[in-house]
Amino acid sequence: MKKTLVKSFVLTLVAATLPLASFADKKTEAGAVEAPKAAETKTAESGAKVPYHGTISAVDATAKTFTIKGKEKERVFHITDSTKITKDGAASDLNSLTAGQEVRGQISKNGDKWDAVSVMTGAKAEAPKADAGKSPEATAEKKK
Repeated sequence: MKKTLVKSFVLTLVAATLPLASFADKKTEAGAVEAPKAAETKTAESGAKVPYHGTISAVDATAKTFTIKGKEKERVFHITDSTKITKDGAASDLNSLTAGQEVRGQISKNGDKWDAVSVMTGAKAEAPKADAGKSPEATAEKKK
């Protein structure tokens, strides 16, 4: 009797918690940028790199900034002398950034502003293949 009661309690508990798991899996809208979570904010305050992605809504070449519109607010990222900007894997500059363009990279907190550490547009660079750098004979031997 006790075993049946315990099994029923455990099954009821599991059944009650399953719907809650679906709320945790919700994704943000495509192109939306969320503010860093509490854990990310702590590391960001120390100057650590935080990833971002989204669609550029504005570029200000004079102020050396670009803006990404999020679900709740716009985020302005500052370009510094050490910011690495790439387009389709090749080195580029601030002039290559335009509104409507998909962008990704890393930022770090600098006081009250976010500095862009890296800005990447276009196609992602291909990861090197496992057989890259090996001779054709070694690759042929591996296939046998």
